[in-house]
Amino acid sequence: MKALHSSDKSQSNSEGNEVQQSSDSKEIEMTAFEVDEGYVEEEIEPLHKKHPNCCQIAFMQRAPKYIRKGRKGSLNVKEIGQLPHTLDIEMTHKKITKCWEKEIEKHPKSPSLLRTLFRMEWGHFLICFIAIMISQLSTLVIPAIIQFMVEWVAEDEPETWKGVVYLLVIAFMQILTSFCFQLSIKWIFVLSLRLRNGLISMIYEKSLKLNSASIEETGKLVNLMSNDAMLFVEQLPLVITGSCAPVLFLIVCIILLCIITYWAFIPIGVCLVFVSVNTISGKMIGFFFRKTQSATDKRLNFLGEILRSIKFIKYNAWEEPLHKRLRKLRTKELWCMGGTMSARSTLVTLMLELILKVKGGIESGVAGVALMNITTLGGFITDFSQNILEVDIVMQSVERVLVLKDIPVEETKEKKRKYQEIPEDWPKEGKIELKGYQFRYREGLPLVLKGVDAVINDKEKIGIVGRTGSGKSTMMAGLFRIEEPAGGSILVDGIDTTTIPMHTLRSRMCILPQEATMFSGTIRENLDPTFQKSDEEMKHVLELVNVNKELDYIVTENGENFSLGERQMICMARALLKGAKILIMDEATASIDIQTDIMIQEMVRKNFKKCTTLTIAHRLHSIMDSNRVMVFDDGHLMEMDTPINLIEQETTIFNNLVQQSGCAEELKRLAKGEASIAETLKAEDAKKKKQENESSDSTEKPTELIDLNTPSASPMPLDGTVTNKDKSPLLNLNTPTVSPLPQHVNDKSESVSEGSNNSSSK
Repeated sequence: MKALHSSDKSQSNSEGNEVQQSSDSKEIEMTAFEVDEGYVEEEIEPLHKKHPNCCQIAFMQRAPKYIRKGRKGSLNVKEIGQLPHTLDIEMTHKKITKCWEKEIEKHPKSPSLLRTLFRMEWGHFLICFIAIMISQLSTLVIPAIIQFMVEWVAEDEPETWKGVVYLLVIAFMQILTSFCFQLSIKWIFVLSLRLRNGLISMIYEKSLKLNSASIEETGKLVNLMSNDAMLFVEQLPLVITGSCAPVLFLIVCIILLCIITYWAFIPIGVCLVFVSVNTISGKMIGFFFRKTQSATDKRLNFLGEILRSIKFIKYNAWEEPLHKRLRKLRTKELWCMGGTMSARSTLVTLMLELILKVKGGIESGVAGVALMNITTLGGFITDFSQNILEVDIVMQSVERVLVLKDIPVEETKEKKRKYQEIPEDWPKEGKIELKGYQFRYREGLPLVLKGVDAVINDKEKIGIVGRTGSGKSTMMAGLFRIEEPAGGSILVDGIDTTTIPMHTLRSRMCILPQEATMFSGTIRENLDPTFQKSDEEMKHVLELVNVNKELDYIVTENGENFSLGERQMICMARALLKGAKILIMDEATASIDIQTDIMIQEMVRKNFKKCTTLTIAHRLHSIMDSNRVMVFDDGHLMEMDTPINLIEQETTIFNNLVQQSGCAEELKRLAKGEASIAETLKAEDAKKKKQENESSDSTEKPTELIDLNTPSASPMPLDGTVTNKDKSPLLNLNTPTVSPLPQHVNDKSESVSEGSNNSSSK
């Protein structure tokens, strides 16, 4: 029973795991497994309550307990504890943002991300540098001690206490070297993680915005997150370690000059030549590395497109051409990568060890010290040369991240100062006013909305129509402040939207997009991602939209285990749960069938009576019962009136759209209130089916064919014409046959040609 209780507790506490469909069987299996293994539930104190001591760290006394508990599947996230405060991403993000703002103030023309990172973490850099210097200098002291030991051994009567002192000093230096080195590695790793967290937070802040300027390719973002940001974790230890090489190089050179005088200039000159050659080749390596990263971005982006459209690709049998294209991108990436490796292979190590064979004048101990320092000098030069290469590679990643700095921030400090306190129940009514509103998607682009003036009353149902590119969908972008107004303003309940915090503004409105958005997890997590609503409220909205699913029902990636109609219903339930006063439907029924469209239209009119509803129309019937219709053309609001008034005026753009729809009479009846949307949609669906049946019947007329194998068959005429019993020609073998188009295709082609003629004449 204890095992069953622990299993139930772990299942209820773990977040993000799949919901178990058969919990009883899982509990029985877990119980049997634990009994067989002889497992006893251990009470582990959370890590954040008790920190490990030195012995526990050295002998890993705490890790086995967590490993055994995790292997049994009963380890809870809360038992592990939180991350150290030094690795807190939110704190790192605030710190790097503050340092970046100071950098922009000091250097507005040429801000440096490298200076920003150093200013933010200069203390950690200094600790790492000092620890590495102590460990490296300790290695230089040891040869000097060895020199004294050689001289002590060479004495006729060596004193024992000197040998003991030498051994103790060497042991102490070895311990100090090891301790400082491990300390530097630990702090370098923490520092690299902090820098990586800060850069990733910057990438998220810049890239995950709604404005068009921040839209980046998926492959580039994946590469920035996985490769460029990870380079700080992988290469920063080498960079910091190599940064000590110049100081140590100078110390070793002084030692050599003091010991072997002018002979020291030979290895020093070789080292300087080596560094110069390495610097030149490093630029070539950086060039190929930059090309490699760009090729990797393109390959990952194209691979993501293939994975997202794999069904469509298989339907069209495009596997082979797309495979060739992907292989071509991979070949280019490998070529650039090969250029990087070949550039590295061209670096020839020019280190020469000076073998001292002087006939006299140098004692054996001094010669040993000189040889050991010369060998150490080669290591320092190797580290310094490698540091040059690694710095150049890391700087390529910094430059790629710096590209994002030009993306404008959605909320600057100037904008935040203009914000005012908004009541908790705003908006109470949902009244929208547009006063000379202008909108463009990016600075320098032409205006999309050009001085729109309109008043939308509270609880009013507004339909928005217009041809492609007229600006009807841009109304949604303006309301959600995807970009700041190019002119004019939008007022919601008398408050300018530019004076409202962006998060508050977007959280108080709701949208039903054309493509329903769902995430993997459960229905509960999709209905309320903020976890602020109760289960009773969520079950109630599911009943309102006729979705008979449990809250813990599993949702696969993108909601693939639901139909399009079910996804839209769940999104509608999400909107009902939000309780917003303003609802925007962006062609929410454009990609579903007629029956589901009828259901959704009825749900909207039934459940959103107290909301101000703006419907961007794809099918005209969905807005014919609206209170008013807004007609856009070339960014201007051309018409705004009731549907019936616009239809009765023959010169209006809306009347022209109705006449070109092919069902003008049904739309007029719907606008007058003589029919409902459900009846209109059903009549339209029945009409289409009838036309399809008639066209199929006309193409399959019963004919009486001639059996050429029977003797009663009359001989075929010489002209190749086959006749029926009534002497009417049935088939002419000398003329090519063209099957007639179905009736509904002819009707569509005629309506399209009429529409094009009308538009051209206009």
